[in-house]
Amino acid sequence: MSNATQNPADQTATQNPTIYLDQKQCAYFDVPYFGDATDVIAAEAILKSKGGDGYDQFHKDILIPLSKRGCILRITRKGALMGPGWFTFENLGV
Repeated sequence: MSNATQNPADQTATQNPTIYLDQKQCAYFDVPYFGDATDVIAAEAILKSKGGDGYDQFHKDILIPLSKRGCILRITRKGALMGPGWFTFENLGV
């Protein structure tokens, strides 16, 4: 099955998926919006922290299944190639 048809939440084994935290979320989690960063956050907390209309469908497809399973994520941003607020993540399980 190609990655284009896989559930984004299941792609962690084949690539480094990314999620976005806006500046308010970064402040809430005390994670730098700019520069290198690493933290551990529950998927449910990330999903609930997005105000307004919430996340777009891409992010919901990643975060909702992980949230339902009670997963904890390690988020990381290193180097200048990743824009502000974008993090790769690793599912650490429950």
